[in-house]
Amino acid sequence: MKTRWEFFFDAIGFKFDREYKYKGEAIPPEGSKEHDGAAIPFVVKFIPDEQDDKQSINQTGRLVVELPLYDDEAKDFAYHVAYLAQQKISFEHGRLKIHSAFIVGKRIPETKEEEAEVGDSPYFATFKFKEVVEAPKFDPKSFSSPKISPDSLRLLSQYNSAKSANNPIDMYLGLFKIIEDQFCGKNRKETIGEALKGSDLFLSYIKRPFQFRRLSNKTQPYKSYSVIS
Repeated sequence: MKTRWEFFFDAIGFKFDREYKYKGEAIPPEGSKEHDGAAIPFVVKFIPDEQDDKQSINQTGRLVVELPLYDDEAKDFAYHVAYLAQQKISFEHGRLKIHSAFIVGKRIPETKEEEAEVGDSPYFATFKFKEVVEAPKFDPKSFSSPKISPDSLRLLSQYNSAKSANNPIDMYLGLFKIIEDQFCGKNRKETIGEALKGSDLFLSYIKRPFQFRRLSNKTQPYKSYSVIS
């Protein structure tokens, strides 16, 4: 049994001039059903959509992954191959954005027994839904706050960039860079940890949201450096 998985993509900053097909092998990710250290063959196709706007530098299309596995076995590996393709192309070209919320698939039988098993329902689809909460209202007082200094504007820009990161690691590194720039001096002999421990202002900030519960069940704030040691 083979399965075909179709991911929709946006090619940002580059274009596919035609359909491309590749064959390869990859080791399934750890934790998946197929992970035993052996490589599994796959086929990848990049199928661009017809565009009305020929001048646009962006493009939509489908990334097709074909695997010699049943759909319940192939799901994690299909995502893995799509992720590999996304990272490889984004490194070499512009940005390839894969949409994984809606995926169309097809079971491709290779024997009469598998044809009977598939029957008249070869197609399947996967969905991912996310609850959309009501957007917060604009606070007019926030824009008329006190003037922003050049240093504060730089930190504000860093924070907005970190907040818009696509993955939690980039967000964490971006936010930590703000802390490093704000509280760590230029003393190269001093480690970041030593600089943060020696900053009373930094400690006053981080002690606000942290509390711990003693054996007496009374909640009290942190009063020592143990929170960052």
